[in-house]
Amino acid sequence: QDRGHIFFCGTNGPDSGHTVLGDIQAAVAALPAGSKFLILPSFNSSNEPAGSAGYINKMANNAAVAAAFPNNYLDIRSMLIALQAPGQPYQDGTAYAGDYLSANLRFFNGTSTDALHPNALCVSLYAQMIGDRLIADGW
Repeated sequence: QDRGHIFFCGTNGPDSGHTVLGDIQAAVAALPAGSKFLILPSFNSSNEPAGSAGYINKMANNAAVAAAFPNNYLDIRSMLIALQAPGQPYQDGTAYAGDYLSANLRFFNGTSTDALHPNALCVSLYAQMIGDRLIADGW
């Protein structure tokens, strides 16, 4: 109870036979009463652009979680996507239009860029977003 809990889960849940919302509800229910917690969204991959089945599924899951925990949800995915808009620091018109993370923000293994996982720059950006929220919430 003396620590904050950050849930960053759900990307793999839709394919494993149970719901993302149900998994997160169970995890939150297991916390001691009065625990502070923050829930982050699932990210869609570059193979799941806006309009694709994977995108629709993940955005529906994110919306359900946000609706269930409106005071504990921080949409870092959308915040990162906004940084890719024209004129923004990580401008990428294709990724922005597709509503997924740009290759500039995804892990590069020396040969190819991962379709989903963030790189160190992206992690530093969302860590700052989380930190700002925790400070704003008085944690």
